[in-house]
Amino acid sequence: MDNTSKRKSNSQIAALRSIIQKLFDEPMMFTITALVVLCIVMALFSPEFLTSSNISNVLRQVTINSILATGMTFVIISSRIDLSVGSIMAFSGT
Repeated sequence: MDNTSKRKSNSQIAALRSIIQKLFDEPMMFTITALVVLCIVMALFSPEFLTSSNISNVLRQVTINSILATGMTFVIISSRIDLSVGSIMAFSGT
């Protein structure tokens, strides 16, 4: 390898390190990246993963927690604490 190709590969490695460093510096970006990688891996290993019925099932299961989290967010923002959400959810059978 000559010096030009070494410099080019070193600059590519530096650029890749910079991108990876940015992903690990931001907690939200790391979470989104991990989710995308997990979805890609699951899609590769399970052909049923990206079917409409599976996506519908996942969205149905997430809605309960999303509604509870939204309500709790407003409770916390208003400087009140309501710990009865878990017990009410348990009594409702969800």
